[in-house]
Parts: sequence; structure tokens; C-alpha cells
Amino acid sequence: MRRPRAPFPPQPTVGATSVLLFLRTAGRPDPGDPPSTGRVELAERVWTVRTAAGRTEIAPGGPPAPEYDLRTDPATLNAALDAPDTLDTALRDGRATFSGDRGALDRLLRAVARQSPVGGHPPQP
Repeated sequence: MRRPRAPFPPQPTVGATSVLLFLRTAGRPDPGDPPSTGRVELAERVWTVRTAAGRTEIAPGGPPAPEYDLRTDPATLNAALDAPDTLDTALRDGRATFSGDRGALDRLLRAVARQSPVGGHPPQP
């Protein structure tokens, strides 16, 4: 007689705060890039993302005049930070919406993804 198997645990979920903390610490924009300010909405909360002089800053609430506006879920943004090209698929299939200066957003995504040869996440020890 076979013993019943325990179900697999649910897949872990990524929260907005975790993704934004990762973005703030891993995002290293090129100091020569122009500064930018964007509005990012994740899980029904709005954040200001600023890049300037090689730094990324995150603050709650939206900026008065953002250069871009990205609305998505935390998992989609996390995937785009790891592989920026995945954002195009998310925009096509409706998991994300975007308006504004796409170049500013692309520079932000590349600032994280270029930190590691296998994407935005640092190699495991």
C-alpha cells in the first residue's frame, strides 16, 4: 500500500517591497546617463523611481511630473529586472502598461540586468 504524498508547497510569491528593495540596491545606472523620474504602480501602490549620478532612489507615492509610468505586478517587474526583453511580452499580453519615455525605463532595467552575466540577480555563493 502506498503512503499518501504530501502536496508540493505553493510557489513563492514576490511582493512589491521585495522587488523595489532589490531594484534600489542592485540598480547601478551609468553615471553618464541623464537623470530620470518614473511612476511605478505595483500591487495597487504607487512609487517614485529616480535615477541620477549612478544611483537609484525609491520613494512611496507618485512624482508630480514623471517621465514614464509603468503599471504591472511585482512578479512581472522582477522578471523584467532579470531580463529586460520580457517587458515587451508583458506589455503585449496585458500584464503591464506603459506610457512615456521608454528609453528612461530601459536604462533603469539595464542598470540592474547588467550587474550579472546571467541577469539581474547576483551569482549564488
